[in-house]
Amino acid sequence: MIGHGYVMTAWTSPSGRGSLIAWQPTACLQRCPVEITSLPAGRTLTVRSPLPYGFLGQGGDMAFSPDGTELAALTSASPPNPDITGRFVPALVNTATGAVRVVRHAILANGEFAGWLVWLPAVGRLLAGPAADIGRYAGYAIDARTATARPFSFFPGLSYLANAANDITYGAVLVPRAVAGRPPKPGR
Repeated sequence: MIGHGYVMTAWTSPSGRGSLIAWQPTACLQRCPVEITSLPAGRTLTVRSPLPYGFLGQGGDMAFSPDGTELAALTSASPPNPDITGRFVPALVNTATGAVRVVRHAILANGEFAGWLVWLPAVGRLLAGPAADIGRYAGYAIDARTATARPFSFFPGLSYLANAANDITYGAVLVPRAVAGRPPKPGR
């Protein structure tokens, strides 16, 4: 047994020989680090957030890159407060060294103090949300190589209602149009 905690996300290499688990200890209630465990090596790396209130710990708040070299996580500079909308930013964690880079210009917010992170199929890019200004755009497109972000919209030119219907959290999958093809016709 390596530890006791909440699994945030997991990754397995295509060969099946490498696998990682990102988790948070159950005993931690605030300012929580993230633990990254390599199952084949049996080693755990403890990573602390560079921001004062630690990593967020809910459903879609962490995601491994397609190659497993980075973990995208959400971290906060403000304490959880049920009376105000929580603000947080994405962070990129090197899974070998634990080095953390904060994506400072991607300000995210919502009342649940939770967000979403989705890596795109090509290594090095991901989407994060919900944007603090969700009325203008849903989230941010992030270049992991440079830790830079730009506003992202599902439907350019339209405004977003600030509600869960515009949020793709809880296990969304993005399929490129070239892969998706046409949907099958009913009855076939």
